[in-house]
Amino acid sequence: AKLHANVTACAAKHGVRIEPGLTQSWPAAQCDPALLDHLDRAAESAGQGPLPRLPSGAGHDAAVFAEAGIPTAMIFIRNEGGSHTPDEHMEIADFMAGVAILASYLSGSNG
Repeated sequence: AKLHANVTACAAKHGVRIEPGLTQSWPAAQCDPALLDHLDRAAESAGQGPLPRLPSGAGHDAAVFAEAGIPTAMIFIRNEGGSHTPDEHMEIADFMAGVAILASYLSGSNG
């Protein structure tokens, strides 16, 4: 409702007509359970676990890979202000925690 009100006000202010397009929707892509288990073990090995399992509605490249049958998972890094915004900010310690999980996974020390 707020978005509609803002769009309507903006259109009136600038003397234009704005017509919303079609709504797009698609089912959530599923991460690979075995890969998620490996990342959990990698996080434990890196002293960062256990990891929460977070759903993401974003259309990341990972979703395209998952839909193509490529085992897929994501490591999210906490950031202030949300993702893809001018106010996005992540602490280097949080970034390095994600790097430690990835490094543990890649080294194979996670079983």
